[in-house]
Amino acid sequence: MADNELLRAQSLQKYFYANGKKNEPVKAVDNVSLSIAKGETFGLVGESGSGKTTLGRLLLRLIEPQKGRIVYNGTDITRADMRPMRRKMQIIFQNPSASLDPAMRVKDIIAEGLRCGGRRLGKKETEEAAAELLESVGLVADDMYRYPGEFSGGQQQRIGIARARAADPEFIVCDEPVSALDVSYQSQIVNLLVDLKKERQLTYLFISHDLSVVMHISDRVGVMYMGRLVEVGNREDIVLRTAHPYTAALLSNIPIPDPKLSRARVRVPLDVDSVYNENTEGCRYFSRCPKARPECKQTVPELKEISPGHFCACLFSQN
Repeated sequence: MADNELLRAQSLQKYFYANGKKNEPVKAVDNVSLSIAKGETFGLVGESGSGKTTLGRLLLRLIEPQKGRIVYNGTDITRADMRPMRRKMQIIFQNPSASLDPAMRVKDIIAEGLRCGGRRLGKKETEEAAAELLESVGLVADDMYRYPGEFSGGQQQRIGIARARAADPEFIVCDEPVSALDVSYQSQIVNLLVDLKKERQLTYLFISHDLSVVMHISDRVGVMYMGRLVEVGNREDIVLRTAHPYTAALLSNIPIPDPKLSRARVRVPLDVDSVYNENTEGCRYFSRCPKARPECKQTVPELKEISPGHFCACLFSQN
């Protein structure tokens, strides 16, 4: 284990089966390996259905892997009792209105996080801790007596962040934490996460389908396609030395506020229909790739290092 490594996944696999059809699995996560350093924000990007959320939940053991290993801070937790780990590993869910119990006051929601962190507090101490946590995410102490339905979407997500923070974790999976919010709230939540990371020396896995948001917050980025990582690198590698055709397609479709620049650039089309024509023998991107060759249909590309810290799963890497 590297000295600064916090989390490592090795060859994780999770298949789902529709209507008991064992011969037609949905390969949500298929042989994925990655490493996340202490204090790092690792961004995970890809279209909806690429397996990002499944991978995040596997790392937290909210769902169980069928194959592979998960190592946290040097300890194999693949089959371990996760109760002691819950105070170290938390999650911020995508939809705050669905992840907060509407029948519970905010202080009781946060109290669950406190108990998860092993803190058994009396009523007064719980309210003091809840007030401190709410203020740390930009809310006020009196908000603890209200119900989730009385808050806006952005405020609800702040409550979700406070609940995750209540356990005093080291590692947080941010599962599309801004995708359900209005644009006006998105930057506020992203900036809040950045500030909390600096204050608490947190480590994030930041999951999103929005590559521009991932590039803003992440130190390193993993690009996921149909259950597999196809490219991993730092932000500069991904943007300036793009190696995989799928990454190039995602980058070319990021909105640009300047109309002239937007019209002038060349977009790589993403044919949605071809996603469902998955190539099971070779490269899964074969049917959508504008540079596909016959070899791509027969050979599964492995994630290989093409320059220091920059990995790509393409037989004909552009780097």
